[in-house]
Amino acid sequence: MVWLNFFVLGYIGAMAYWWALQGVFSSFLHLVMVIVAGSLALAIWEPLVIGLLAHHSPQWAWGVGLILPFALLLFLIRKVTDHLVPKNMVFQNLIGNAGGGTLGVFSAILTAGLTIIGIGFTPVRSDLIGYEPYLIGAKGQLEPNNKLWLPVDQITHRFFSSLSAGSFYPMGGKPLAIYQPDLPLQSAIYRIRYDPHSSVGVVPGSIDVDKVYTTLVNNLEASFADALAETTTGQANQLVAVDTLWRKERGTFDRDLLLRVPPTQIRLITRSDENKQMRFHPPVAYSHVQDHQSGDRLFQPINSPTVSAYGVDKTERFAWVFLIPSEQQPCFLWVRQMRFKLPEKDQLITDLEQVKMVIGVMPTTETASGSDSLANGDTQGPTRIGPRVGPLMGHRALPVIENSNVLPQSFSRNFAHGFTYDGLCILEGTGKASRRKGGGGPSRRVMINCIHVSKLEGMVRLQLQRQQAQSFLGGTMVAAARVGGVWLVDEREQKHFPIAYVWNRKSEGEQQISVDRNAPIRSAAQLPVARMRDNDELYLYFPIKKGIKIVEYGLGGGQTTQEINPPLEVE
Repeated sequence: MVWLNFFVLGYIGAMAYWWALQGVFSSFLHLVMVIVAGSLALAIWEPLVIGLLAHHSPQWAWGVGLILPFALLLFLIRKVTDHLVPKNMVFQNLIGNAGGGTLGVFSAILTAGLTIIGIGFTPVRSDLIGYEPYLIGAKGQLEPNNKLWLPVDQITHRFFSSLSAGSFYPMGGKPLAIYQPDLPLQSAIYRIRYDPHSSVGVVPGSIDVDKVYTTLVNNLEASFADALAETTTGQANQLVAVDTLWRKERGTFDRDLLLRVPPTQIRLITRSDENKQMRFHPPVAYSHVQDHQSGDRLFQPINSPTVSAYGVDKTERFAWVFLIPSEQQPCFLWVRQMRFKLPEKDQLITDLEQVKMVIGVMPTTETASGSDSLANGDTQGPTRIGPRVGPLMGHRALPVIENSNVLPQSFSRNFAHGFTYDGLCILEGTGKASRRKGGGGPSRRVMINCIHVSKLEGMVRLQLQRQQAQSFLGGTMVAAARVGGVWLVDEREQKHFPIAYVWNRKSEGEQQISVDRNAPIRSAAQLPVARMRDNDELYLYFPIKKGIKIVEYGLGGGQTTQEINPPLEVE
């Protein structure tokens, strides 16, 4: 049941009744004010979001940047108009009531349409009070679902698009119909995501569109043509690959600083030379750079509702592949409502070998199945994967290093404050977790026993006893402030720093916990080393991409590393 229908019809009916009582003149003035406020709000929408709001709250920027200016402008114009035109014009009852009610319906439709479009550009559920105009089909593409009885969002978009191409044509020559085509579609797919951690926003400057490659589908090798056969039509015979670079920045990357990009968040906007109309095209595949040193890419067709692009590194490179008719000209890449201008047609690269380098190689069965790992969320429960402990050569007292995201002691969320949770795991926060008095463990309903780790990563846990921590990291706060922290080195010679620590105070039955993916621990001054007492333990947690081997370990102020033999493979 689309309950939004009843809200929309109820609102329109109430406004029709209200403006019928006010008369045709007042209703006409209000309709004009709604049109002017809506036009101005849409005109300043994109500059306001990109220039200001997206830097502070990228996920909410597009919704707030449309609804708030519209409401403020309508309020201000109403106040000014009431001051300039303090009196009403009286008509006969039939003309005044019928005309006022009719014009009130029009203004209510525009107000409701802009509101629904604006709410659609917020990170709410894709099901907006039952209104979910599109669903992800069996092949990973959008399929129509339900519509409003009175499609106020469609009516509003068509009205303002026509207005921007006619009497309200902007001086800069950028009408809404060209630069923001099909706003109801955009608002519907903006909020579609596969898991609750996935961001729907973009921080300006965090994504680069590097190059655009084109070729004909007939030029592709048979394996690629077969993979795209189900999405290829007789008219879509041009392949366009848009190469993008994503930088790790909170707001573009997700809350846990991973990158999840479902195909719904990517669209190619094209324009026909004949009718100048803009069209949206969904991606049919993507390629992902698997090894940043070699630049090798893996080709992944979008052929199921679970395929999603993802990444864990500081920078991630994806090429998005589209199939479009040959008469269509690529103009923009649409990424989470942000438009990126593409090169002009005479600048597009059509060399087939370069295109092959961008779309990558076909995945094996094993790697293909791995792309579906984010379909139903990525929460991973507590894991301790085997006795994978790497001996450290050269230390007198060896810390314990292993694959684990488990806390030293589970606790009840009722006895801890300052954390946000994801299932059984801590997502982020800093605070203390106490053991319940009277003995007995926490019930399953409120039990917390691990640090959140994505299915894309493993968690390496390093355990230090009090003597080890103070010996290696300094026995006083003054000394600790001068020395380095703890890091791991992988086979690619990249350093990894912990994002969380747990100070387990056994004697007090308390754990002090800090989890912050946005600020890795790079100094011993960030650790409670000097306050540790006998029998205390310090646990450090390192999220690292699965399959990577940890070969060295660094600790303390000597800036030296110790070999881990055998290497610890992250699982």
